[in-house]
Amino acid sequence: CSAPCSPPSEGETATVVAPLLGRLLLFDSTLEHEVCVTNRPRWALTGWLSVDTVPQRPAPAAPSDTTEAGSLASILQLAAMATARPASTPTLPTPPPPPAAAPGPTLPSAAAMEATILQLAAMATSGAAPPASPCLGPPPAAASQQTSPPSASPPAASLPSIFVSVASYRDPEAPHTIRSLFAQAESPSRVLVGVCFQCALDGDEDADCLDLSLLRPEWAANVRVLRLPWREAKGPVWARFL
Repeated sequence: CSAPCSPPSEGETATVVAPLLGRLLLFDSTLEHEVCVTNRPRWALTGWLSVDTVPQRPAPAAPSDTTEAGSLASILQLAAMATARPASTPTLPTPPPPPAAAPGPTLPSAAAMEATILQLAAMATSGAAPPASPCLGPPPAAASQQTSPPSASPPAASLPSIFVSVASYRDPEAPHTIRSLFAQAESPSRVLVGVCFQCALDGDEDADCLDLSLLRPEWAANVRVLRLPWREAKGPVWARFL
């Protein structure tokens, strides 16, 4: 950590865990925790394990006939199914022959190609347009100076919307992230945001994590907010599912 984290509450102690390579940290999600600010690239794999109910094992299947007679009967039945043939085999129509290939273009002779190359070299030094030749065909027509205007972009109302799901756990950067979504969008009206704030809902402890006052009114109208106590958090996948 390059900056100190929030001080612990009165009567509590804090443990600082350095983000070392290969370190595995396991703890109960109800334990108050915080990721400190860092000025170096850091990679972490975070997972939440939640078990609400113990899964019941399915009832065992009825035992099959494993006697010698039963096994022999099963083998004979499979052999009969494999060797069975339909009563009549349909005759498929004969496909028509493929059409004859069109004759390819006639290649010019080596003498004509050599003459064309020499003529192009001479024309390149003089700046004149290349003439028609059996090797290159007729000269291209002059391009029109008039260009068609670019096609207008379809209105934003006719385009599909873009939904962004945000699971925020006591993150003061979440409001700035949501604002950046709209500020950098080409059509902010197409952006819809659903955010689940998992913070302290009483007092001002996590007020900066819930502050969306930086959003324009038209942006805030496209944001759906769900607030939950952080002690009830069960991970980002669970929060996005809500």
